Amino acid sequence: MIMLFNRNKPPERKQQILLVNASACFVKQKPKNVLTDEGIAAISKVYNKWEAVDKFSRIVTLQDLERVDYNLSPSQFVNIADEVEHRPLSEILVDLTAASFERERAD
Repeated sequence: MIMLFNRNKPPERKQQILLVNASACFVKQKPKNVLTDEGIAAISKVYNKWEAVDKFSRIVTLQDLERVDYNLSPSQFVNIADEVEHRPLSEILVDLTAASFERERAD
C-alpha cells in the first residue's frame, strides 16, 4: 500500500480521499513486488486528474470512511471483480423440480 498525503489540496478536494486499487499494476519479484511502468502511469494519471475510474479508483469522503470504520483499504470501495448476476431462487427451484421429475421419469 502506498499512501500520499497532501495538506495543500485545492479547496474542492478538501474532505476527499482518492483510493486507487493498483493490485493489477505490479509484477511479482523477489523480495518484493514491483509496479510496472504502465501501472505507475495509470496511477499518476488518476491522481493528477483526481478522477474515479471503474475498477481502478474512487473518490471517497470522510463520511464514506466513517461507515467502514476508517478502513483505508482500496478494496473496500474499488471493486475489481466483474459483477455476477444471480437468478432468482424461485427460478432455480422450478428448474430443480423439473430436473428431478425428468430424472425420475428416466429411471
